[in-house]
Amino acid sequence: KYFHFHNALEIGHCLDGKGVLYHGNSDSDSYTASDFSIIFPQVPHIAMALDKPASWEYLYIDVKSLLKDRSNDTNQLWQVFYMLQRIPFIIKKEDSLSIYHYLNRIFWEFHQKKPYYQDAVLGLLISFFAELNRIATNIEFIDTTESQGAFSYIHKALSYIYDHYNEPISIQDLSAYCCISESHFRRIFKSVVGISP
Repeated sequence: KYFHFHNALEIGHCLDGKGVLYHGNSDSDSYTASDFSIIFPQVPHIAMALDKPASWEYLYIDVKSLLKDRSNDTNQLWQVFYMLQRIPFIIKKEDSLSIYHYLNRIFWEFHQKKPYYQDAVLGLLISFFAELNRIATNIEFIDTTESQGAFSYIHKALSYIYDHYNEPISIQDLSAYCCISESHFRRIFKSVVGISP
């Protein structure tokens, strides 16, 4: 098996089995049946079962398209998700009850397919994303004036990346676009987003 990535937000639900989810450079999280996974776009990952093959179900969501016209600043709302690299990739009920509740209900609605289930799923997804944004905006580094300045640079860079994702983009281009040095850009990107640019 090989690492892979998606251009959309991947939400997984482990139906059976246990194992390890490897993601990013060398990070990993253990999973068991009933856990959920949240994998951000462009993050390389692979789930490896331990004893027997695990069974998963997945949703793939283009968050920016979904939230279009539902926010005064969709770009800002979307970019906050990149700051969530710091939340666990595996969501366990005992660790994140509110997130777990939203995800459980979203999958339940898809399975039941009762009248208006698509409207229910849309409402639950918007609530789920609002909860994720609450988590992101409560991260410690946003509380300082210096960090707020760093966030504004990174927000600008992430918006540029999202708008030009199908073009070659260099670190030099991004740092110039943000009007800061390349070394400073690398440092604040790592501190705000949690991964190297």
